[in-house]
Order: sequence, then C-alpha cells, then structure tokens
Amino acid sequence: DVSAEEELFSVRRIRFLGQQVPVLLQNRNGPCPLLAVANALLLKGRLELGLGKDSLSSSHLLERLSESLLRSERKDANAQKALDELLALLPRLLDGMLLNCRFAACDAFEYTPELALFDQLGIKLYHAWVAPPEVVEVAG
Repeated sequence: DVSAEEELFSVRRIRFLGQQVPVLLQNRNGPCPLLAVANALLLKGRLELGLGKDSLSSSHLLERLSESLLRSERKDANAQKALDELLALLPRLLDGMLLNCRFAACDAFEYTPELALFDQLGIKLYHAWVAPPEVVEVAG
C-alpha cells in the first residue's frame, strides 16, 4: 500500500552479464541519485527487490538502501556517526543531490555529504563534463 506522498517506481528487467536483473525507472526529475544508487547495487547483486515485483514504493526503497548501509563493514565510533548521517541523508535524495565536479579528472568531485553515500557503498561515480579550452587552467 502506497500513501499519497510516496512515489512508486516501476521495475524493468534487463539482461545484464547474462542474467535478468531488475532496475528501477525514474518517473520525474528528482530521485535520480537515489535510483542511481539503487540501480548500481541491483546490477552488482547487492540489493534485491523481491521476486516478481513490478513496482517499488519510495519508502520500501529507502528501507532496502538503509539495510545495505547497515551491512557496511566498518563499525568503529567514527564509522557509526558517518553511517547515521548517511541514513538521515537518504530521504533527501528523492529530491536530487548537490554534486560539484572538478575538471581535473572524470572521477574528481568536491566533497559533499551526498558523495559520501556513493563512497560508503563502493559505487564509483564519474562525469563526462569537459572544460572548454579557454578555461582549463581555471577549471583544473
């Protein structure tokens, strides 16, 4: 059952590395980062939606992603504080995320709390933006 303020994401099954894998589809501009995290984990086999599901509510998706974070390997006090911050951050990803790329490399980004989520889950993030030649020194 889905409440009025919840979103419902459709599930599509795709062929990936010889297997049928579910991926979640975006239904509006906003939850891109949350779906990117979920789909990366689905493709890596580290997140499951349940057999035969053709949709997933935002609350169920947040629960499943929270469970993935809670299974992280580091358990010291600093890691627990960082984990608590990431768990609080997850719902905000339904509305997008702050991400500032650097032009020095395709995997160079300014630190943001949102970026820590990708790091914690072992998801590599890349951009394909290229600085125009006239601003390369400034952008680097």
